[in-house]
Amino acid sequence: MGNLVSLVVAAEVQEGALRLLSTAEHEPLRGTFLGWFRQLVARTGVDLEFLEDRANMEQVEQSGVLHTTLEERFQAIHDAFRAESDKRGLDQGLERERRLLVRLAKRKHGTDVAGPVATLLAGIDNPDRLQDVGEWIVDCEIGGALLARLQGTE
Repeated sequence: MGNLVSLVVAAEVQEGALRLLSTAEHEPLRGTFLGWFRQLVARTGVDLEFLEDRANMEQVEQSGVLHTTLEERFQAIHDAFRAESDKRGLDQGLERERRLLVRLAKRKHGTDVAGPVATLLAGIDNPDRLQDVGEWIVDCEIGGALLARLQGTE
């Protein structure tokens, strides 16, 4: 998240700086700024060589090309962050469900059954299958029948 904030701040700074440095009176600062700016956005994939020419700087500012490129980067970063967050949430939910099922199996069938149930549940990533296991825990009168169902032998 810190990288995303840094990129947003950098985009705001560069927009104002491009406007300021495109004037003739600030030409001596342009080289210093461009060196700093190249380092700042080196990882965005934007070619900054053309920014040394003042006419091109004005064209970039007016066209919004650089702004659009950074917006696309921000969106890609946001999408990747969201996908990773969703996956982590799903994984955490599945793990909580597995722990609950092991507790239920232990409560109904004892520790001798709960250990193998935990091992067998570790390989199940399908939420519907875990829901089935919950029903099996309730339906099976003996632990052996539950383990047989989990192993797919019944």
